[in-house]
Amino acid sequence: MVAFEAEVEIAAPPEKVWRVLSDTTLESRWMRATRTVEFLTSPAHYRQGALMRRTGRFMGMTLRWNSEVTECTPDRAIAFRHDGAINGMSRWELSGTAGGTRVRLRSEGPAPGPMKWLPGLAAQAGRAGLKSDLRRLKALVEQAG
Repeated sequence: MVAFEAEVEIAAPPEKVWRVLSDTTLESRWMRATRTVEFLTSPAHYRQGALMRRTGRFMGMTLRWNSEVTECTPDRAIAFRHDGAINGMSRWELSGTAGGTRVRLRSEGPAPGPMKWLPGLAAQAGRAGLKSDLRRLKALVEQAG
């Protein structure tokens, strides 16, 4: 089992961060592991019970997995259950701060592919990748004006 978390402060209100975070057409611009997101349910947006198929890459491996939204509170939180190449749970939390929004992600589940034999390394790589993702999310939100 691998568990990790990371957070970032973004100089924008939670509703602006949420607009970028919940726009799946922008996801591949800031989340490097994700290349495509296809909703399997209608309407095609984040809401509790929504299902989607994702494809991406992690440490050179091509990944395909499904995600189900298990919690969705706009401008506050979204949680997923994943199965396929990525298994487990992830939860994004947004909280207002004096300077904007704190975004925190927590993720846990078995390490993918051959990384399952090196859970410590998988957690370290996941945390490093997530920190980079959060820096890209911050830049994308703050550049949007």
